[in-house]
Amino acid sequence: MVPAEQLEQALSRMCSALSRDGFGFIAQGLRDGHYVGFYDLYRASLFGGQGTPYSDGAQVEAALRNLGMRVRTRVLDYTTVVPADRPGLLESYLQRCAFDDTFDLDEMLRREPLAGYLSSCHDPISGEYRFPQRVGTTIFSQTEAGLALRDANASGID
Repeated sequence: MVPAEQLEQALSRMCSALSRDGFGFIAQGLRDGHYVGFYDLYRASLFGGQGTPYSDGAQVEAALRNLGMRVRTRVLDYTTVVPADRPGLLESYLQRCAFDDTFDLDEMLRREPLAGYLSSCHDPISGEYRFPQRVGTTIFSQTEAGLALRDANASGID
């Protein structure tokens, strides 16, 4: 997790490690998915929105383009499901999303705006919490040939 103001510098170092036709890959949550959105709500609930937000996949893609890289991004949508009758598992999962193992589930379920979000993720009929994930999966290269080489390898062509 790199703060937005340091993102381009960090990605520049990654890009400089690539061979001319090499490619890199980054998978990073998008702001409208659970992972990054949850962290934003965590910051709002505990710190009044203060603190460093995550850089999301769209920011990663934009920074790579600003660096002159060729970029292809696909969005991966999936849902993480946690049974509501497993509060320890739910707490552990959410603590990992926040990188904070001191923020317990009872407090998460009381503190707004996080409490409202968690309520919206709870399906009382199935007895599950459903967390919609959206992840930008981005490949990047200095050249179109690097992206084409990646496509050939992904297709099993040597």
